[in-house]
Amino acid sequence: MSVKFIPTKHKFDDSNLSRLTKIKYKNPLGNSPIFDAKMGGIGFIFMGSAVFLINFKYGINVALIAALKQGLYTFFVGGITIRLCENISTYYKNKVFSVSVSIAVSSILAIASTYFVHSLKGTPAPFESTIPTIIGAPLTYAYWAIRKRRQLEVIRGKLEA
Repeated sequence: MSVKFIPTKHKFDDSNLSRLTKIKYKNPLGNSPIFDAKMGGIGFIFMGSAVFLINFKYGINVALIAALKQGLYTFFVGGITIRLCENISTYYKNKVFSVSVSIAVSSILAIASTYFVHSLKGTPAPFESTIPTIIGAPLTYAYWAIRKRRQLEVIRGKLEA
């Protein structure tokens, strides 16, 4: 079987291809708008350990499964929701509205999805395994949103000066 190339009157410009494959979107703080691997890794260690300790009374194998599930979930979903929190907190002009919405949206998403993950087969105490997220998510997102909003204001102040 041979491949036939159909000639066209348009010349292929490979510089456009490389430009399109290297598009890098940034949020107002200059970060990737999708994922924060550093915070995801920190969440993996912290939340995985907490869930392991909560489920240890059911046996080490069950506790390891629950901890690994929570750790991997927190790495990916936590890395995404922390960046979502940052993006929302720097999006709106009204600081209080922007920070409040970012905390609420990120916390609700994190708590609901954590409970869903633990409701799947393998975690003997899904609600108890969600308690660290119920407590920690709003506090973490509040700290992160306020911190990132202040960073944005510093950047805007330097640009105006």
